[in-house]
Amino acid sequence: MKSANRKHSIRLDGHQTGVTLEAAFWTELKHIARLHGVRVTELLSEINAARTQGNLSSAIRVFVLEHVQRQSSTADSTTSQTSPQTLRLSSHLQNTNE
Repeated sequence: MKSANRKHSIRLDGHQTGVTLEAAFWTELKHIARLHGVRVTELLSEINAARTQGNLSSAIRVFVLEHVQRQSSTADSTTSQTSPQTLRLSSHLQNTNE
């Protein structure tokens, strides 16, 4: 099954930029934002601020993948390696919702 890439124009920290993501990643990103009670642009700003290398589209994919892996490991009691970047971001998101 082929997932079409789609360009999304977004404003991050006052700057207009664009990301190209497959539909599945964009859908999951919106789901994660809803789970944390934040807007997609807020989540994207956090991902952007936490990334240490690569482009924003890649950082989003890694964030979404690691989120899904954590959810999966919680469901089947398997431990998953999560990057320090994702742990910091997840911790920050939890603190903003408390």
